[in-house]
Amino acid sequence: MTIDSSGNVGIGCTPDQKLHVKGTIESQATNSTNGWQLYTYTDNTFRVNYNGAGSDEIVINSSGFVGIGTTG
Repeated sequence: MTIDSSGNVGIGCTPDQKLHVKGTIESQATNSTNGWQLYTYTDNTFRVNYNGAGSDEIVINSSGFVGIGTTG
């Protein structure tokens, strides 16, 4: 983790925003081991995946098109 002189925080990278994460971000309920994962993919899409398994539930492509259960 890096905190620069402007207070920007980087996890796995040198930050260029207030919070900059290189890698997958996951959120879990306190009483669960299942989680929602947020990440960008090499094709410049933003993806949301449940529990890291199977197809992505939501995909937003670089043109802003949203796919739910599809690739956008």
